[in-house]
Amino acid sequence: MAAELDAAMSLLRRIEDEDQRIVATSLFGKETFEYLYNPNLTEYSVCAHLVANRFNQSEATLAFWAASILARTALNASIDVFNIILKNIRVFFDKVRLRYSDDEAKAIRRALGNYDLGALFYVICMIMDSDALKNPASFGASLVIAMATLGVHFKKDYEKTALQEAQGIIAEIKESSFGTIARVASAGFENLNTMIGGFGMLKLAEMHLPPVLLGDSKQHEFHTANSNMLKSVDLETSYYEMSEGQERMQNFGDACM
Repeated sequence: MAAELDAAMSLLRRIEDEDQRIVATSLFGKETFEYLYNPNLTEYSVCAHLVANRFNQSEATLAFWAASILARTALNASIDVFNIILKNIRVFFDKVRLRYSDDEAKAIRRALGNYDLGALFYVICMIMDSDALKNPASFGASLVIAMATLGVHFKKDYEKTALQEAQGIIAEIKESSFGTIARVASAGFENLNTMIGGFGMLKLAEMHLPPVLLGDSKQHEFHTANSNMLKSVDLETSYYEMSEGQERMQNFGDACM
């Protein structure tokens, strides 16, 4: 969603008439801000809401951008990172003024012990400086400092273990008899290698992305670079292959009942 909002802002900046650009930008800002308080949206909106309140940010586009960084930081965290943070969780409790025996503190410890991504997102967000979202550079620096405060060296403990864990997973997935799974997994690992060193920021022009299916059911390759490992994926073939796999799992589940 952050990438979508960024693309929309890029288009707005191209409006040549200054008055029209100001009005369109203002309307867009109002519309996106309403996302933060829309109960019908997914938990991603909840993450952006938490970020907006934590960093006192009224610009929805920036709140979603920061939420996307923290979300990917949590999503790519290895089990080792969870264990390190859980070991040093008293530092977080001191920061937010929680006692170790409080019910909320127990819930956080239990969630981290279960490798809950939402709990990790919350802990990282709340331990960062409240003024971290002044600009992208300060946000990245605050994120690194926050992780260090929790005992996690960003390069040695976070990035290195994320790649190691991903390598173990990819080695298993690449053995899949379903070509789509093996191909997408390989591309996903390459994408992880591209983004892991930039605090999880997406560089769409450098990523391996599949084609998209348009409203008229035509397949469109929006990223046609030769380096794109997924540019020639046939969506219909992949769909039926994945559907077959889903049916197998469903039959297996039914047999176990």
